[in-house]
Amino acid sequence: MDTTKNILKEKKREKGKFLSVLQNIGKSLVFPIAVLPAAAILLRVGVAISDAGVVDGSAGAQFVYWLGWIMYTPANVIFGNLPLIFAIGVAFGFAKDHRGEAALVGAILYLGIVAVGQVEGSFASLIYGKVMMKDGYSELLYLVVEAGGEIHNTWLLNFGAFGGIGSGLLAAMLYNKYSEVRLPDALGFFSGRRFVPMIAVVSAAVVGMAGAIIWPWFQYVLVMISKGLVAAPEAAAGAYAFANRLLIPFGLHQVLNVYFWFQMPITSGGEQVFIQSAEAATGFAPLFGDLNAFLASTDDLVIQIDGITLTGQSAFDAMQVANVGIFQTGFFPIMMFGLPAVGLAIVRNSDKKELKQTMTFVMSAVAVSFLTGITEPLEFAFMFVAPVLYAAYAVLSGAVAALTVLTGSSFGFGFSAGAIDLFLSLQISSNLSQGASAAMNGYMGLVWILLIGIMVVPVYYLMADVIIRMTNPETTGRTAVKDFVRPTFKAAVKGTFGSGGK
Repeated sequence: MDTTKNILKEKKREKGKFLSVLQNIGKSLVFPIAVLPAAAILLRVGVAISDAGVVDGSAGAQFVYWLGWIMYTPANVIFGNLPLIFAIGVAFGFAKDHRGEAALVGAILYLGIVAVGQVEGSFASLIYGKVMMKDGYSELLYLVVEAGGEIHNTWLLNFGAFGGIGSGLLAAMLYNKYSEVRLPDALGFFSGRRFVPMIAVVSAAVVGMAGAIIWPWFQYVLVMISKGLVAAPEAAAGAYAFANRLLIPFGLHQVLNVYFWFQMPITSGGEQVFIQSAEAATGFAPLFGDLNAFLASTDDLVIQIDGITLTGQSAFDAMQVANVGIFQTGFFPIMMFGLPAVGLAIVRNSDKKELKQTMTFVMSAVAVSFLTGITEPLEFAFMFVAPVLYAAYAVLSGAVAALTVLTGSSFGFGFSAGAIDLFLSLQISSNLSQGASAAMNGYMGLVWILLIGIMVVPVYYLMADVIIRMTNPETTGRTAVKDFVRPTFKAAVKGTFGSGGK
């Protein structure tokens, strides 16, 4: 009996340690993600300004282009290097004395791991370069698509945000263990904190090789799953949105994005769609990717299917049959309305003394999510400290995406699913929306997006509020009570509709 009790206590202790690690990760990411709202706004506004100018146009047009370029380029660098930023932030946050040397070690580890295991031509190519070959490429490392007699391949291996966070944790562990090591006097210069970077370089080689061996199999499974989702539009859109949100902590959502947005063959009635192209020898090139297909569906669209050239409404009808936009449309209600509602619940449940600071951060992140569709500032604020909430958010997002596609609405984006891209893509949407969204010359799709968004706000809010009260996570601005007694569902719901926050 005592043995059983000890086992249960040990399991409970291990669970507590694991949750503590997740919470500490969330806290360590607060500083890195604090820079994202400003970067997101600069990025989207800069792109819009740059698109309004022309590189080789008049002096005024060139000025507009370069003004936008100067705005979005530094911000784009931030989003292109999020894993590295996370590695630095987590290493600094987990280091016992929060010194800058730990952050440097986190960067060294991440860069070393990527160089050894992630980039094309690295250790992964040596191990799997001749494994599971298709058209001369390994399907474990490349996404390979054949259409129109041409082979298209994309290098997929990417450790993503998970790689950055893991690098930060390992860096902090090495720093905490070896930062006080004393070497013989002859090597005294390398004692203490100077010893840690040397250990980090060796560790990067080992971890990078391990990642190169293990990670490709995860990606391969995801790609295989994605290929089976395109037959039923609503189910595919819902499953994709759910998987996309769920995989963000691991960086694996990019694998799905690459396939669905850029490499998925666009077919209409079972036939490959070819789009007019001056570069192609035949004048038409195979069309790949939901995002590419949406952006191509402008008023001057010219496509070819089974040797028949289509223009105008005939071309749009064929693109509707291809269900163009289903892997983008469902994100608009989520990013513009659903996720901001989760942010409001986080604010409502924050400690009174932290309310002002929490509101400042969350409201800026909400504005970024609504306007630009960049969700990382909000999602990374609770995905690790409140995993139950994040899982529920992913499930609900899948349902909302499926409902949105069911209306026949078709929207896409050049950057992400925010209000700016929603209105920028309005004209193309009118060409592709069908079913219940075909009214008003196709503009009814916008009405459906906004109606669904407004309807899901209380659903997301209630879900987040109840889960926060039930599980008591340390979300932004909130400190969990040590001797917390978990309320019943009825009590949690009653608290949700009662007066005031925590």
